[in-house]
Amino acid sequence: MDAALTALMIPPGQCAFGLKSLPDEATNTEMTEPEKLFLRWWDTVEKLRGSLMLAFERVILEDLDFCNSAHVEQGMWKSVFYAVLESLRTWQSNPYLTALLPKPTGSEAEKAADHCGRLGQLIRQICVEQV
Repeated sequence: MDAALTALMIPPGQCAFGLKSLPDEATNTEMTEPEKLFLRWWDTVEKLRGSLMLAFERVILEDLDFCNSAHVEQGMWKSVFYAVLESLRTWQSNPYLTALLPKPTGSEAEKAADHCGRLGQLIRQICVEQV
């Protein structure tokens, strides 16, 4: 289970292009392409986190004694919450690490700074509201 989440926690820019588009993605013209790709990636992570929580819940309900001795609850917390939050915090402070933003060149520096700021705000909002 942990391997599934770890595999998905690679930077969104390395996998978001291959993920299914969100239903409202085409009509939302206010968002930049990096923001749309990040939300596409986040939607996939949320679904995976939900599946992992259900799997952990089943294991805990099946054998509570084993779960207590094997510290399953701590493992769940680390996998489902901590690892995700730490990645988001890193990307929030440096959105270029998401691999969704190209490195700015001299003439595009202002536009790149705007995209970087907007993506950072989106990541911050997800950290506060959804993790």
